[in-house]
Amino acid sequence: MERDHSRPVIFIDFDGTICHDRYWRSLPLNKQKKLQTYLFEENRHIVFEWMRGLHTAEEVNGMVAAALDMPYDEVWDIFVADCQSMQVSPATLARLSRLRLVANVILVNGNMAAFRGLQCQPCGSTNTLMRSAIPITRAA
Repeated sequence: MERDHSRPVIFIDFDGTICHDRYWRSLPLNKQKKLQTYLFEENRHIVFEWMRGLHTAEEVNGMVAAALDMPYDEVWDIFVADCQSMQVSPATLARLSRLRLVANVILVNGNMAAFRGLQCQPCGSTNTLMRSAIPITRAA
């Protein structure tokens, strides 16, 4: 797709800008706290490596399952369900759709590896509302 140079380019960050939902948010509260400590305090390098494609979502879920002393399948199912149920408000999507009339809008997510192979409602091909606001193009 060739860029229209007469229009500005606007990058929209998925995480924290159009969606505030988190991975593993359906874990019991005590497990969420343990996850926060393990993955986002003690082992932040895992998150940074994951965001750079050095770990797959499956590998990270394996590490999380071990750290939380939970069966891998249970952790994976929670992760997938939470990805699939991430919400973006219709009002935000309507604004993005209008913005596309005057600018080239690019959706950015620091961790697309998490969504690879999943049919995520806010960012994947199954959400026609999201696609109407920002066309989704998968990298080859």
